[in-house]
Amino acid sequence: KVSDTFPAKLREELGVKIVRHARAKGLMQAKSAGAAESTGDVIVFFDCHVAPQAGWHKAFLEAMAVNYRRIVVPSITDLDIDTWTQRNARVGVNKCYLTWDADFKWFHSKNDDIPILSG
Repeated sequence: KVSDTFPAKLREELGVKIVRHARAKGLMQAKSAGAAESTGDVIVFFDCHVAPQAGWHKAFLEAMAVNYRRIVVPSITDLDIDTWTQRNARVGVNKCYLTWDADFKWFHSKNDDIPILSG
């Protein structure tokens, strides 16, 4: 239940609004509805498999400041399934992309940028 994990007082303090459909409509319609209701300068969506690490927002906002049209996606790292903490943070990150024929590909790079939309 949302009220148990994200109390109303904290939502009010942080300016968070939770948008719900009467029935499930799928990931993209949920994100679209959330974006339509947003009023901030930056919109962030975290899918259920994303575990933001401490200070994640600093690099994110720095990347956005360079180019406001930039799409920032998370690095795909190795998470410990029992503790949900990041392992092997210094070995670079894996990145994924879709080819035009919808084939999913992985590659490894220490560079923060890739020339295509990931995931």
